[in-house]
Amino acid sequence: MTFSLSGMWCLTSYVLCVVKKNISRVVSQSLFTLCYSLLTIFSYAQTRVQPASQSSGEPIQIINADELQYSETGGVKLRKLTGNVQLKQNDVILFCNQADYFLDENVVDATGSVHIKQSDTINVYGDFLHYDGNTKKANLKGKVRLTDSHAVLTTDQLDYDLNTRVGNYFQGGKLVSDQAVLTSKRGYYFASTSDVYFKQNVLLKHPEYTLTTDTLKFNTLSKTAFFVSPTNIHSDSIDIYCEGGYYNTEFDIAQFEKNAVLKKPPQTLKADTIYYERLKGFGIARSNIHWADTGSKIFLQGNYAQYYENGDRVLATQHALLISVLDNDSMFMTGDTLSSYLDTSGNFRRLFAYHHVKIFKSDMQGVCDSVAFSFKDSTFRLFRNPVLWVDKNQLKADTINVFLRDNKIDKLNMIQNAFAANLADTGMYNQVKGRNMYGYFKDGNLDHMDVIGNGESIYYAEDDEGAFFGVNKAVCSNMVLYFDSTRGVQRIYFITEPDATLYPLSQFPKEESRLRNFVWLESLRPKSKEDLLK
Repeated sequence: MTFSLSGMWCLTSYVLCVVKKNISRVVSQSLFTLCYSLLTIFSYAQTRVQPASQSSGEPIQIINADELQYSETGGVKLRKLTGNVQLKQNDVILFCNQADYFLDENVVDATGSVHIKQSDTINVYGDFLHYDGNTKKANLKGKVRLTDSHAVLTTDQLDYDLNTRVGNYFQGGKLVSDQAVLTSKRGYYFASTSDVYFKQNVLLKHPEYTLTTDTLKFNTLSKTAFFVSPTNIHSDSIDIYCEGGYYNTEFDIAQFEKNAVLKKPPQTLKADTIYYERLKGFGIARSNIHWADTGSKIFLQGNYAQYYENGDRVLATQHALLISVLDNDSMFMTGDTLSSYLDTSGNFRRLFAYHHVKIFKSDMQGVCDSVAFSFKDSTFRLFRNPVLWVDKNQLKADTINVFLRDNKIDKLNMIQNAFAANLADTGMYNQVKGRNMYGYFKDGNLDHMDVIGNGESIYYAEDDEGAFFGVNKAVCSNMVLYFDSTRGVQRIYFITEPDATLYPLSQFPKEESRLRNFVWLESLRPKSKEDLLK
C-alpha cells in the first residue's frame, strides 16, 4: 500500500519529535532500535502493510493521513490515523477526520465528517462510523445522510451493507425528493433499485397534499410512491383512500386500487381502480364504480368511467346506471353512455344518456335513443323514438319533454307526431294522435292532455257498470283528454267541430281499429330497475 508523500514527511517529523522530547526516557535504547523503528514505519508506508491472515475480507488500504500512530497492545494491532484520512476498499472510499484501523480484524472506527463514497452514485455521511471490512457492513451515527443523486435520506443511525447496497434505520428517518418529504420510524433503502421502504407512522408531505400510511415503497429514480397498505391522502380539495396503487410525485399521476375512494364534497367516487392525473384534472375509474353527488342527489354506477375536473364532468359506460332521487322516489336510467357535468354558469348540473336509453321510476318508465336533463329548469328531454309509459298510458312522439316541479312530474310536451294509447281490454286500444300534445299532472298523476293540430282518436266507451258498449272514432283538430290513474283515458272533449262516428262495439270495423302509425310497445317497457341492465 502506498502512502502519500506529505503523510510520510509528517509521520517522520512526528516520530523524530517524539524521540527528541523523550530522549531521557529512551537513552537506554540503542541507536539500532530507534533506526529499526523508523525503518519499520517507513517500510509500512512504502509497502502497504497487509492485515493478518485471519482477515477474510479485502484489506482496507490507507490512502492518506496527516498523522499515523502504530500500537500493539494485548495482541491488538492498531493504526491510529488523524487529519484528512482517506481509506479505500475496492470501489468504496472512506473520508474522515480520525480513524482507528484495527489491522487484524480489518475494522475501522471513524469520527468527524465521515463520508463513504461507493462508486459514483452512493454517498453516505455521518459523525461516527463502525465499518467491518470483512462483511463490508457499516454502522453510522449522528446526523447521518445518504444521497443517490435523486434523493436525500437523513436519520440518526443507519446500518448500510456495501455488499448488497442495502441500508436500514430503526429510529426514525426522512427522505427528501424534490418537493416530497417522506418520514417514518423505520426504513429500508435498496441502492441497486433506488427503492426505499418506509414502515410505521409513514408521512409524505407535499405542498399540494399530505399522505399517511403504515407501509410505503418509494422509488427515488422515478419519484413514485407505491401503496402497499391502507393509505389516506388529504388535500384542500380532495381526500383519497386506497389499499394499493402508486403515485408519481413528479408528474402528479396516480392509480388507486383496492377499495379506492375519492371524496370531493359533495361528490364521492368509489371503484376497484381509479387512475388520476392531478395536473390535468383527469381520471379513469374501472370496475364496480359508484359515484355520488349528494348535493344534486345523483348517483352513478358502472364498470368504466372518466372524470374531467374542468366542468366537473363524469362519463360512464359498461352497464352504466344513473340514479336520481325525485320526491323521495328514485329514478333509474341506463344507456350505452351516461354523463354529467356542470353548465357554463357552474351552478347547475346537466345529465346526458346516449343510445339504448331506458328509464324506470315507480310512476313513469321510458325508452329512447338519448336523454338530456338540466337541473336549471328541471326538464328531461327525450330524443329519437322516445316512448314513455305513465300509469296505463303509452306516449310517443319525435321529441318528449318532461318538466318537474318540486321533484315531481308537473307536465310533459310531446312534439311532432304525438301519439297516446292505452289498453282498454284485450285487443282493444284507446288511441289519440295529433301534431303536438301537452300533458298536465296532478299529485304526480297524469290528469289531462291537450291535443293541438291534426287530432284523431279512437275511444272505447263504457257504461256506468264498466261494460263497453261502443267505439267512438273522431277527427278533430284540437281536443282534450282526461285520464284516470287506474283506467287510462276517461273521456275526451272535442274543442272544434269533430267528424265523429259512434259504432256499436259489435259493428266496429276491425280495419279501422288502429290509427296510422299505431304500435304497441309494451314489451319494451321496463318493469323494474333490474330490467334496465338486461
